[in-house]
Amino acid sequence: AKAPYRDIHFKEQVIQWYTPFLTDQLVIITEGEKGSYAYSEDRVIHQPAEPVHQVIDATGAGDGYTSGFIAEYFKSNNVVKAMEKGSKFAAKILTKIGAN
Repeated sequence: AKAPYRDIHFKEQVIQWYTPFLTDQLVIITEGEKGSYAYSEDRVIHQPAEPVHQVIDATGAGDGYTSGFIAEYFKSNNVVKAMEKGSKFAAKILTKIGAN
């Protein structure tokens, strides 16, 4: 969406606003240490960020979240489980140097 979550109107039709051309719509917005948000129909889901003792490098954390999310979502078709997996993958990336 290229917008901070505070600028997104959570109670409105956020998916139709940002992606009006999609029919089955699921929007995931990541906010670093604040966690991530999923928007599906009239539902908003928040996933807290996985705790990380020491952040070494944030390079690739968003890609790690995305890969974890997609892999779990294809496997289980469960948004909540997919967000949890994405958060765990992102946390692993944060503890290493470079995009791993």
